[in-house]
Amino acid sequence: MAKAKRSKAEAADDGEAFPADGWDIQRVAVHLLIGLGLLGACAGAFYYMQSYVDETVAAPVDRPQIVFKNRPAWMTEVVEHQLAESFRPGKPKSVFDHDVLVLTTKRLRGSPWIEKVGSVRRTYVKGPGDTIEVDCDFRAPMALVRTGMEYWFVDKSGVKLPEKFQHADITRVVFTADGQTNVRVIEGVRSPPPFYAGQHWSGEDLAAGLDLVRRLYGQPFANDIVKVKVDNFGGRIDSREAQIVLVTRYNTEIRWGRAWASTDAFIEVRPEYKMERLRRIVAEYGRVDAKERWIDIRFDKIGCPNPAAATDPTRAQTAGAR
Repeated sequence: MAKAKRSKAEAADDGEAFPADGWDIQRVAVHLLIGLGLLGACAGAFYYMQSYVDETVAAPVDRPQIVFKNRPAWMTEVVEHQLAESFRPGKPKSVFDHDVLVLTTKRLRGSPWIEKVGSVRRTYVKGPGDTIEVDCDFRAPMALVRTGMEYWFVDKSGVKLPEKFQHADITRVVFTADGQTNVRVIEGVRSPPPFYAGQHWSGEDLAAGLDLVRRLYGQPFANDIVKVKVDNFGGRIDSREAQIVLVTRYNTEIRWGRAWASTDAFIEVRPEYKMERLRRIVAEYGRVDAKERWIDIRFDKIGCPNPAAATDPTRAQTAGAR
């Protein structure tokens, strides 16, 4: 017996006229397409906005400047400028370019000048990201060593630092803005400088000069002393002349004599007594050279061009000199 045909209403009631699975797939596909469209629109808008900012708002017009957050007391403006330029990026960089900070940090950590890097960040001075601020600890230069017409910084151990200066720059490096002695020059070393910065500069003459510079550092009476000459170190030019000579800002000389740690220093008065003599001379004359063209403090009696002045008690005391 043939089965009776079911009405459409009955079929709809049983869920056969509009299959649920097919309808759900269509709705998901439509929603997915709408979502992708919105995502694409947002991505396009973001790209446009970023391009606009990069090209108009954040577009660099020059290489970012380097500034040091805490400039050491020994660092003059000339030295600061040279160091900052050495770390400055080679090309203009976008404000959003993080790689420039990474590369700058890497260069700082690889420099013999830098002992420790604290932070490196972009700052605003005249425009967005036009400056890179560096917070770091420096290795302090102890002296400038002359070789030919060039002058190299060395630290207290005789390690050559990267910066060199020409003769025309020396006055601005040696003296601070207020006229104080900032760093002293060592002249007359025989050994050439090492090829690379960060290497030790060998030579007993340089070591002796550095030892004396370290002992003069921070001494108020030594402010007039700007140069230590070791040309005659060990008496290699003339055994009768002073092996080390100090030169003042007035281009006068103090004939110091043998190195502080010399094994035959007993030939002259003790180096501690020489320092005390200089201290007394400054106290009386206001200048470490006693206002003479030269003074010789090697022996019991101080020598100078004016013999009468040598009888002054502050310059001729011998008690405890040896």
